[in-house]
Amino acid sequence: MIKSNLEDYLETAPDIEYTKDSEETVEEDVPAQEEQTETKVTKTIVVSSPITGVAADLSTAPDEAFAGRMMGDGAVVTPTDAIVKAPEDGEVVFVFETKHAIGFMTDSGLSMLLHIGIDTVQLGGKGFEVFVENGQKVKKGDPMMKLDLDYLAGHAPSLTSPVLCTELEDNQKIRLLKDGEIKAGEELFAVDFYE
Repeated sequence: MIKSNLEDYLETAPDIEYTKDSEETVEEDVPAQEEQTETKVTKTIVVSSPITGVAADLSTAPDEAFAGRMMGDGAVVTPTDAIVKAPEDGEVVFVFETKHAIGFMTDSGLSMLLHIGIDTVQLGGKGFEVFVENGQKVKKGDPMMKLDLDYLAGHAPSLTSPVLCTELEDNQKIRLLKDGEIKAGEELFAVDFYE
């Protein structure tokens, strides 16, 4: 029955070839043009690494919340040096009681989180010596914290440290500038502002 219905249809169907491309091309052309106007970068802010170590894309973080960018976007640096420095000129917004992370506001207006290691909150502040306090103004490169790398390596699941911008707008995108060995103060990622 189905076969005979199909044969009847094929005999009476109009002689037009429908291809997937012909319908979609028209629809795709319009957004592509809009996209080109939207993707014009109007401003770029470069964020430097607060840590000497090995830089990588945030998606490589051994923690789903960080890797999935649920707490912000940025990059990770696995420290090889004990001193954590201010990534830019700015202000220390808060130091966690457990000393494992610092909230930071750059003078250029980026809200940041420097989170040392993974699950280091469990250590209750051991392995961290903090040199700054809430509300303190710092210059790029000022030491903010000293890490006991041996203790942290032995007690935390990972030393991989997310460096995040926590309050990005929809028109702001992160672009990794360095992958591999990096020194504190070298360019880590850029925040591109789109129209």
